[in-house]
Amino acid sequence: MMSQIESGRQLPSVETLRLISERLSDPILNTYVEMLQTGNMDLELLSSKENEELACFLTSNKTAWTNGHLQLASQLCEHYYATDQYEALGFLSEAAIINGLDETWGPIFLYYHGTALLFMGNNTKSLSVLSQAEHNMSSLSNGMRARLLYSLGYIYCQLDIYGAAMWYVQQSKSEFLQLSDLPGYASSLGLLGTVQSRLGRHPDAQKSFEGAYEIMLKCSSTDQQLARMELNLANVCESLNASKEAETWCKMALGRDTDDMTRSSLHSILARVNLGTGNSFLTVHHMRQACDSADLSNDPRTIAMTYILASGILPTPEQKIASARRAYDVTISCYELQHALACEILSTLYIKYHIDLPHADDLRNEAMISYRAYISKEISLSKALEFTAIDRENE
Repeated sequence: MMSQIESGRQLPSVETLRLISERLSDPILNTYVEMLQTGNMDLELLSSKENEELACFLTSNKTAWTNGHLQLASQLCEHYYATDQYEALGFLSEAAIINGLDETWGPIFLYYHGTALLFMGNNTKSLSVLSQAEHNMSSLSNGMRARLLYSLGYIYCQLDIYGAAMWYVQQSKSEFLQLSDLPGYASSLGLLGTVQSRLGRHPDAQKSFEGAYEIMLKCSSTDQQLARMELNLANVCESLNASKEAETWCKMALGRDTDDMTRSSLHSILARVNLGTGNSFLTVHHMRQACDSADLSNDPRTIAMTYILASGILPTPEQKIASARRAYDVTISCYELQHALACEILSTLYIKYHIDLPHADDLRNEAMISYRAYISKEISLSKALEFTAIDRENE
């Protein structure tokens, strides 16, 4: 039996595990047996090393996983999800998919794997995996279904496919509301505001952001979460020409412990605000701060949008061209709209400063191809999802 257990060919009963743990006096086995006997499968009670050993046991298993293996894998996946260990989540969920892709377990592990890919920045592959989970999402728990719908809305928003993003975020908002999950509802409301903002519906976006922010304050949200919502409010205020309010929200958010992506966007807004008031020193200062934070974020969209703005703000021709080139390079294989903008700006700068003029024409052609790819994607998806009907439903 020991040989079969070690090779992964047999999953012992709880009673057998208890007898083995007593004989071996193994700390991790003792803790795990106690968790099984009490039904309290809280993996936070184990150390990181102990969780790694459990995951290693699962992934080195040489035979088909039993229901017990899959249950343990799902609990480990939830632990990795809750503790932001996305590489470990991706590795374990992929192993589980190979061993448990049925109607019960398949959607669960597809959800975890797609989520891991999303947080590791692979939006396209994440969308493919999460869409597979959606096909059988009726077998998911209500909470996981709400999270899945939110993730799909988030990815479509990141990919600039706003018809689909609007539909999924509305679905997730309804799910979270039925669960009385206020933090989840606030997140969906914030994502709704982002979609509305990108569609140019700024007054609607402001109402969504304000509603989300009010809930987040009551739910004792983290500094990062509050800073991101303050960024959203700053951005929509700036779009509504409420510069003072935008500056106030930015300064409030910058006073918090937040991430580089958020910090970059906040400095970009302050650069635009100071550009509007004619303060050239603060405009350039905030623009440089925005670029530094964007580089640290390693997020292609943030880098692209920041350097596109920098190409029009930084003072010297060399800095302008370098900024446009940075936006161009980071969007070669993604974000058609941003890539088209980078191509057009770079071409214009080449012509203005008489640099590499033949390449300037090539860049204009490349911009046109990228614009067409973006528009084609938007039109085809809007028709497929009956965008106008969705839009009316959300009024």
